[in-house]
Amino acid sequence: MKQRWMHTRVGPLPPILRETTPASTTKVIVEIHHWFSRMYGNDTVFMKTAWEKVVSILSENTDQTLDLANSETYRVAMPISLTSSTLTHYRFTVSSSLPATNIFSGEATDELLLALLTQLSAKIGVNAHPEDILAREPAELEGGENTITTPKKIVICGGSNCKRLAADLTTMGVPVIDLCVPGWVPTPANIDKLTAELTEIGKTYEVVLVGDMISNVSFCFEQLNGTLALPVKSGGKFHMYGKVCIGSKESLVNVLEKIVPVLRSVNGLKIVLPPLPRYLYSPCCQIPGHCEGLQEPGYVPELLCKTRGIRKIIRDHLHTRVGDIWVPDTVTTLTTDGGVTDPVPDNIRHLFGTDGVHLSRDGATHYADIVKELINEKISAACVVSGKGAVMEYFWRGFVSPVGSNRPSNQGAFHQNRSFGGGKRRGLSSGNRSGGGGWRPYPDPSSAPRRR
Repeated sequence: MKQRWMHTRVGPLPPILRETTPASTTKVIVEIHHWFSRMYGNDTVFMKTAWEKVVSILSENTDQTLDLANSETYRVAMPISLTSSTLTHYRFTVSSSLPATNIFSGEATDELLLALLTQLSAKIGVNAHPEDILAREPAELEGGENTITTPKKIVICGGSNCKRLAADLTTMGVPVIDLCVPGWVPTPANIDKLTAELTEIGKTYEVVLVGDMISNVSFCFEQLNGTLALPVKSGGKFHMYGKVCIGSKESLVNVLEKIVPVLRSVNGLKIVLPPLPRYLYSPCCQIPGHCEGLQEPGYVPELLCKTRGIRKIIRDHLHTRVGDIWVPDTVTTLTTDGGVTDPVPDNIRHLFGTDGVHLSRDGATHYADIVKELINEKISAACVVSGKGAVMEYFWRGFVSPVGSNRPSNQGAFHQNRSFGGGKRRGLSSGNRSGGGGWRPYPDPSSAPRRR
């Protein structure tokens, strides 16, 4: 295949069960899903959401589940990588059994196909139009009046990197409203102006805000007295008169508090993009002493790690101040190779421009692909309806669906069944629920393979 189609990449598709199979089928699917998740990570050829949908469907086919007296642990030998035959052991735990794996219902199959087509459209650009192929009528809102979907508008705000992002998304066919201003910083005047613009758009549309509003005040340089200072503009560009650093947590929290009014003015989802790395490979200029230490060993991994840490500060603070907000880990996704969590500096140099601040053409395109997928996934994950003004989620056989279904008639019992406190779900945490059907295994934390 590599000789015939040199630029072809192959990824695993999830199975669709159209007949009843032995209970071991569920066991094998869960195991292979866990292995694929580790091997592919965030690789575009891995349809992660579709695979997770399969596991969710299997986990709900538990009408004949029998609890085991004690949880059982077993090991499975699997390759340490996609290209190696060397094996390592993964540990799984089983707490119940079932005589057979049930067939997927027609409704569940439709949901799985919709998730798969949506990811193919978002990740690879397949022109499948999943919304038209598998369109459904939205479920009625319990206790609500007329259910009317408010039209959405994606608004991009921030500085020059977001300005370029908005242009790339438009080229990719994502209609956006561009409110970006190169060099934008959260001054009181800028905050008031942006808040007013978003409020005006929100009178007609449901705004989905995407932006990075703190990049230009996140990176500092260390002065001779040990204090930190923001870049200084001189000769038409900004200079770092010392070692590049990340602003202190206190200063970043102070900046985040300033943008809270902007976020609260938005009546829909807020996707806050963490700052992109700066001055990893290129200094602000060629003047000695500027961006000091850039050539030293360990400089790139250290600065990259600290840049990633900004996301946690943003998430921890804004989640307590603003509702309906999401802070994706775009920096890790951009700067990793094949889903590996460790930085790979030698392989990401081409993503960054020569001015130290902006992405290269390749980097900007890759970044736009990442953000486009995030937008598509988040918009399709919920439907905002009028009446009670709440985010509406559709429920399908125990999992959340972005398209039509019927809500369970006994809503209280439904939510009670979703808990993981005991019974057939004993031993499964909400974070590691990946079993289903006959066997209900889930990965043991200690089973992480050791890379050689």
